[in-house]
Amino acid sequence: MLPLVTGVFGVVADPEPSFSEKGTAWMRLRIVAKDRVRDSNGNWSDGDPLWMNAVVFGKQAEHLTDSIRKGDTIMLSGRLKPNLWTDKEGVEHNDIQLVVDEAAVSMRWNPAKTPRFMEEGGTSHEQGVANAQEALASGEAPF
Repeated sequence: MLPLVTGVFGVVADPEPSFSEKGTAWMRLRIVAKDRVRDSNGNWSDGDPLWMNAVVFGKQAEHLTDSIRKGDTIMLSGRLKPNLWTDKEGVEHNDIQLVVDEAAVSMRWNPAKTPRFMEEGGTSHEQGVANAQEALASGEAPF
């Protein structure tokens, strides 16, 4: 059984969408994971990076292609799979790729708005705070 991995990754290149001969959407995504480490002086820095390719299939590939760009932070869960390939010069290569089962955009640094949120006229953070303050002032529960 292939190992299951769930983690937070940086997107280091724009998604590369494609379609199989049967018309199934898929995309390749270049990602990086790295720890933050503290040195003996208490200063934080980036640890050693782990560079990998991720592969996403189906509607999720289409949605992710429309949702992320280089520089975004995403959360992925999937299986690590060996990837054997031969380059144009005939040299064989071996790496590991993440075959994604689930993907989500991180909201740690930026909001993510779904199409449904936008269609329903979703409120801004400021409007949400104003609505909650108004409900509290009127004695109504804000939820």
